[in-house]
Amino acid sequence: VAGTGLALTVLAVLLGLLVHPALFAVAAPGLLAAVGGVVMLARAKRQVLPAERETPTEESPGRAVDEIERINERERELLERAGCESVEQLLDLYGDYSLLRSRRDKAATELGALLAGRTLEDVEAGRAHASLEVASCEERLKELAPYGVDPEKMIALSRERDRLLNSVADLKREQDGLRFHLERAHIDPEELVRVEEELAWLEEAEERARRRLKVFTLAGEGIKELSHTLLSSAVPVLAGAVGRTFSTLTDGRYRTIEVSESDLGISVFSGEKGQMIPAEELLASLSKGTVSQLYLSARLELVDLLSGGLKPPLVFDDSFSYFDDIRLAALWQILVDAARDQQVIMLTCTRRYDRLAGPEVNVIDL
Repeated sequence: VAGTGLALTVLAVLLGLLVHPALFAVAAPGLLAAVGGVVMLARAKRQVLPAERETPTEESPGRAVDEIERINERERELLERAGCESVEQLLDLYGDYSLLRSRRDKAATELGALLAGRTLEDVEAGRAHASLEVASCEERLKELAPYGVDPEKMIALSRERDRLLNSVADLKREQDGLRFHLERAHIDPEELVRVEEELAWLEEAEERARRRLKVFTLAGEGIKELSHTLLSSAVPVLAGAVGRTFSTLTDGRYRTIEVSESDLGISVFSGEKGQMIPAEELLASLSKGTVSQLYLSARLELVDLLSGGLKPPLVFDDSFSYFDDIRLAALWQILVDAARDQQVIMLTCTRRYDRLAGPEVNVIDL
């Protein structure tokens, strides 16, 4: 009996470890107590019935079978408590548990990398500080709003400023020449009056030109400062948004995008080359269809960023001639999603889009 109990104990330990370590930890105390009781009962029988020591061991296999049946019953009870129908299902659940635990550890590692040794309170404090900086920039933007001009007008103002500088220099030279003649030439009183009037006019014109030059200079400096302030905070957001849209259009082939703060130039990471493709090399490195997808992603996100969420209409005039059927299908889904919040108008002279147009599209033949 003691040998059978020991064998059953070993069998129960192996079975418990196979089913689930946690369940075995719960069932082990009871199982060990049962085996101890069997051993004690065997000892008691040897003391009370010594004659039975000579009894053949023909009943030992039957007892072992009964013990195995009890262990099987215990196994069924453990599986019932775990809500499983079989050991395989329990092992599958344990595998799922291990996978979830691994994912949790990975997420904890990524969170630690994002925090970079900081606490959540430090991150929240940084976010609050950034919010204050944004609010300050918005106030500054309101102050500089009267001086805001578009890029084309800025170029025109720069040219006008240069022209005024040249005019001021010319007027200065002319003024010096007139003064030189006044000092060394003898003229009649009427000519002197005329020259003095002309000199006074030139001085007034010079003063007006200087005032305009100062205004243009201040406006240009304010615009540059405002542009740098806005781009420094908007470029990371723009890069992330363009990267997500471009990744969707290219089925995840290109995911990493970088945007320059100085000129909004876009660089793309190529997994095949293992490096970033700079903006000036995109046309030579990527296909026309892929470049069109990139520029479309940038335009869509710039519209949302510059409009401040006002969702203006989007108008496309045969803008996707370089797209094949696969690219066109991916693009169409993005346009359908965008049309839920804003109007999307597509002008075309072909029938390429007819098979993509569903009930959500209003088709007008002109």
